[in-house]
Amino acid sequence: MNTLLDQPAIYLTNLGKYNEGDLIGKWINVPCTLEKFNETLKEIGVDGIRYEEYFLTDWENIEGIGEYSNIDEVNSIVKATLKIQKISEKTMNQYTFYNDEAFIKESLSNYFRERLEDDDSEDEEILEEMNNIKIYTDFTDPTLSPLKQFGYYLLEELNFLHYEFLDDDVQYYIDAEQFARDQIHGDNIIAIRQNEKYGYISVIIANI
Repeated sequence: MNTLLDQPAIYLTNLGKYNEGDLIGKWINVPCTLEKFNETLKEIGVDGIRYEEYFLTDWENIEGIGEYSNIDEVNSIVKATLKIQKISEKTMNQYTFYNDEAFIKESLSNYFRERLEDDDSEDEEILEEMNNIKIYTDFTDPTLSPLKQFGYYLLEELNFLHYEFLDDDVQYYIDAEQFARDQIHGDNIIAIRQNEKYGYISVIIANI
């Protein structure tokens, strides 16, 4: 396998030769440029004249693709996967990260796919917006409800409502728990989970 170790890669296969009984293909790291992709196709005999079609017979470190996924789809999914990995590694509490890794990655993958399906945004635009995603993971304070604790995080740490610029008497009358509850049902919250066994909550926040 002539690719960078542990990097996402696909095995491009000449479909015409495969139907003739020959497995002719080559590994290529992704995401890749269209130039590199076309160069690899030529190397396996897909020249657009005698052989015109390819398919994927194997892939490494990629989820969500199939034999007939095109290179644009593969590139998009891989870029999202790498972005999600980077985001998940930035969680506030490394101990909770290991417990929540699957939850975080699945939630962000679903978010990316839903955004692609639901609006006219390009994948690069969505990936850029994902730079603003925050992941809140923290042990719950026994003196506060998880929602109230999360509400204070939104207000004090992320400055929702421009909280830091409000007068003290205005801040006093803000119900942090109700504010958090309102946000959970709004567009800013991608996913939320409370882990009662370990005593912490995890919230994925978008559009900050």
